[in-house]
Amino acid sequence: MLDSANLGGRADMLSRYDAELSFFTRSVMMSKWFYFIFFTVNLVVSLPVFAKAVVIKAIDIKIEVDGRPLDTVAVNKVRKISGAALARGDIDIFIVDVPKSGGQLYIEGGLSACAELGYYSTQKRFNTFIKNLRSVHPKAGTTIKVKAAAKCVKAPPLYAMCGGIAGMACPIGHVCVDDIRDSCDPKKGGADCSGICKKR
Repeated sequence: MLDSANLGGRADMLSRYDAELSFFTRSVMMSKWFYFIFFTVNLVVSLPVFAKAVVIKAIDIKIEVDGRPLDTVAVNKVRKISGAALARGDIDIFIVDVPKSGGQLYIEGGLSACAELGYYSTQKRFNTFIKNLRSVHPKAGTTIKVKAAAKCVKAPPLYAMCGGIAGMACPIGHVCVDDIRDSCDPKKGGADCSGICKKR
């Protein structure tokens, strides 16, 4: 016959065994939850890496004014950033449409240009160039717009445009006359009509 002492000892052993088993089970379950949460968080954080990167091969750069004085300091910064990028090979093409010698120019001043990714450059370097351009914050009245473009295309117009809302002036030795090809006639109440430049 088993005495009460032996029975009590065995009960204590079974109680400790159950406690240890319960702790082990909880530890395993907690470990599973830990790895599940860890894996889920890492997956969510890594999703942007698997997203398709945006490829930009060219950009249009426009500096415009709304009638107030042009921020020439901002214009010079944009030119310096572009010149440095051209020297490093980050860009291979930099075409200035306005202003240019013998071509169009804005009466108020400004800039219209296009830059294209260099042959030996990388998307990362080109993106840094874009970021540097967008870091230039001009004074009120001057705006800098940097937008993606498919390609830089240099297409000289048959007639240099002048006048209009932008107030583009003709180069020296030329005069702005009405463009009879459009329906806007300043002699018949047309406002902000664009014209073409012709030699004097």
